[in-house]
Amino acid sequence: MNPVAAALGCNPYNLGSCAPQTFRYNPAIFGSITQQATEFNSNYNSLQVSLNKRFSHGLSFLAAYTWSRFFDEDSTPDNQDGYFPPGVNPFNLRGMYGPSDNDAPQRFVFSYDYILPFYHFAHRFRRLTDDWKLVGSTTFQNGFPIRLANTAGPSLTTYATYETYADDTFWDRPNRVSGVPLGISNPRNNTIDGSPNYYFNPAAFTMAAPGTGVGDVSRNFLHGPGINNFNIALIKDVHITESKYLEFRLETFNTFNHTQWIPYSFDPIYGTGATVADINDPRFGRVLQATAPRYVQLAGKIYF
Repeated sequence: MNPVAAALGCNPYNLGSCAPQTFRYNPAIFGSITQQATEFNSNYNSLQVSLNKRFSHGLSFLAAYTWSRFFDEDSTPDNQDGYFPPGVNPFNLRGMYGPSDNDAPQRFVFSYDYILPFYHFAHRFRRLTDDWKLVGSTTFQNGFPIRLANTAGPSLTTYATYETYADDTFWDRPNRVSGVPLGISNPRNNTIDGSPNYYFNPAAFTMAAPGTGVGDVSRNFLHGPGINNFNIALIKDVHITESKYLEFRLETFNTFNHTQWIPYSFDPIYGTGATVADINDPRFGRVLQATAPRYVQLAGKIYF
């Protein structure tokens, strides 16, 4: 910790304009320095398995499973997500290596098309019983990493404010509390101190002491809630002629109305996060956003 900088009132939100020691950074006087270098690495490894049943006996389906890991030092252009934090730690580039923002270790998708066997009914009912189909898709996936942050910046080496002349921002991270479990749970039924929708135990993390570094939590080690979604449609064709027919569809999205928590975490400073990732926020560890609930729609088409 720099006692002179602290005495001058420097903090993570004004390091771009405060006066540490005798040097004052003023963008009107000093131009920014831009560097381009190919010094980061990324690697993706996966096991991919698929099963494809061609159409027979009224059924076809495709099942695909991917088990993968995707690691890098940074996942976004200009070292950050659309010119927003967290950016990279220029003092420890090796320490930035970890799961990519796009790392989803497991993903399974099952899609199908099944002609319902109502055609076994008597010929005189064929207008009602023929040409019914059940189609749909099912998706299970791990969530993307949560960007745990300590926006108070006790290290006094990070700059948490986005500015047009100083957009390479970086956050401190919290410290992990030894012996306290992460307590990963389903946010739908996990309540802590009377507040609902907790995904992890906030007591598993603590603030780093001033001047002791950027925090010992590694980058992107904790993945957010995953996807558990079913989309199903019931379809009926009514033929007018061999080539002209009406199609009626009853479609459901998120058919079983399962709460689909957003599987990633955005910027905790600007309040766009799904899982609250800033240890300074009293809601730290809670999931606040979900995707769309169940939708049901009726549709009709004319083919001619």
